[in-house]
Amino acid sequence: MQALRPVVTAESVHAAFAEVIQSAGYEYPFRYGRATGFSFLEAPQLVTGDTTTLQPGMVLAFDGSVSVDSFRAQVGDSFIISEDGHEPLTDHPKALEQIIV
Repeated sequence: MQALRPVVTAESVHAAFAEVIQSAGYEYPFRYGRATGFSFLEAPQLVTGDTTTLQPGMVLAFDGSVSVDSFRAQVGDSFIISEDGHEPLTDHPKALEQIIV
């Protein structure tokens, strides 16, 4: 999340996410997130090759995930790009003990 701020490219945010996931021993993620507002999959997308520069006011949905042979976990949040970084629009628990029902 430290990489999420204005005037960086969508693909640089994805690269930072991919580094965290791969350094933890998981496979390379194909996408970290995408813009939201009008349709299901909007540009910019947080993927390799999307050189869109993030700007204040953009709303992004993050669907970070990891996969293993028998299971895939995905936790999503939404953020708005602010003048000096980002602000969360959602607040979902992340700790395992908080999400077990």
